[in-house]
Amino acid sequence: MGADAVVGNSQRFGVPLATAVRMPRSRDARVVRPSGAGRIIGVSVDARGHSAYRMALQTREQHIRREKATSNICTAQALLANIAAMYAVFHGPDGLKAIGERIHNMARAVEDALVAHGLRQTNAAYFDTLRIEEANGAAVRKAAAAAGINFRYFEDGAIGIAVDETTTIEDVAIS
Repeated sequence: MGADAVVGNSQRFGVPLATAVRMPRSRDARVVRPSGAGRIIGVSVDARGHSAYRMALQTREQHIRREKATSNICTAQALLANIAAMYAVFHGPDGLKAIGERIHNMARAVEDALVAHGLRQTNAAYFDTLRIEEANGAAVRKAAAAAGINFRYFEDGAIGIAVDETTTIEDVAIS
């Protein structure tokens, strides 16, 4: 990337995109307290009037009395650090380099395909995330939703696309 250090997040560094917890019943139907460290589920209503659940992860439980806490302070962060460490140990330096190169090459393939279709990628430097301009945002959003794909839609009409180690060449093929 032409820099001494590059800052990013390690979301994909062996850390899954979702978490599962047991959902005990609660007297208060507006709040569900799952049996996991630092998690609380809030119940809201979506734009269509349906119940919608949202999960917030809390990394500290200092506000909970010691006998009521379900984890130690910072357990959530320690778990993520351990997962990332084991991912690194499992793959080793060469494996991590290969994964990184594959991800970046996949992002370049996405960029090449989109540019070939007349769109413009505006990130001067990138690893796995592209910012695409000059696309029909409404059409892209509709097609992506139908395919079960999530993109980031900027207020200025640009579209953010990120790839990871699970992305395949079939995922990036566009027609």
